[in-house]
Amino acid sequence: ITLEEVDTFDFLTHYLAPKGYKGLQKTKPYSPTLKIGKKAGKNLAPDGVAIFYKHDKFLMVQECDTESTPVAMLLRLRFKSADAKNKEILVGCTHLKSTKTHQGEEIRLQQLQRLLPKWKAIQNKLGGATELFIGCDFNSPPKDTQGFPPMAYQSVVRPQQFVDEYVAKQQSPSNEQKDGNCSDGGDKEEATKTIAVPKEYEPGYGLNLSSAYSDGLGGEEPPFTTYKSRGTVIAHTIDYIFYEKEKWTVAQLLSLPTDEEIDKSTCIPAWNYPSDHFAIAAVFKLK
Repeated sequence: ITLEEVDTFDFLTHYLAPKGYKGLQKTKPYSPTLKIGKKAGKNLAPDGVAIFYKHDKFLMVQECDTESTPVAMLLRLRFKSADAKNKEILVGCTHLKSTKTHQGEEIRLQQLQRLLPKWKAIQNKLGGATELFIGCDFNSPPKDTQGFPPMAYQSVVRPQQFVDEYVAKQQSPSNEQKDGNCSDGGDKEEATKTIAVPKEYEPGYGLNLSSAYSDGLGGEEPPFTTYKSRGTVIAHTIDYIFYEKEKWTVAQLLSLPTDEEIDKSTCIPAWNYPSDHFAIAAVFKLK
């Protein structure tokens, strides 16, 4: 189980431990909950990411990596069953920059460039046979639904398209962007439409990751993984499960509510769903 925006780790552990789970957490050093708590005069715990695993099924061999920017963690787990023959996997969790702007997307690309090549190096050090799974809040949709191109998502799961559409164009002198070439004006943050690709980027950050939901739903992500009201309704997909499809296949996916099933008067969170993100889950089978 990979979780983001976790500020109640002890609470979750209390209920998951009797179900056979152990967990670890990495908190944000500058968590917004600390600011909220200080303003309200309350001692609130910082939020972060967490990974829980069934300790009767897995041995936690190593906490391979933790990051603060972006907040992230990577665990090396070994199957305990005899027929698994000491098979190991890497399970990562991260929560990228939340700002839904061109600048926010550029920061997300920088965060991925900081994170994923390092996880690839860890994988290589283990011999390359330890597949990587990532559960994440990307804060970036798979399509242009927020007024900026979906570069973070494409840089991971559609690397060739990403290179063709963005990297090659930025390397071409004829495609240089002129300052102030933005029609909406006024917002300095959106004053340039060009989102810089990290110079160190290589296709897929050296990995070959696929999206479980896209693969399981015929090439399309679900219409939304969050459905909240912030003055207006915000419903889009920003949460993903990434995996390596060369050796694993998606056997099952947890279904999400349809638009018709959501109470528009409350959206989420609500009394019947305590998060502003829907849970996503996948069952994988080794090929």
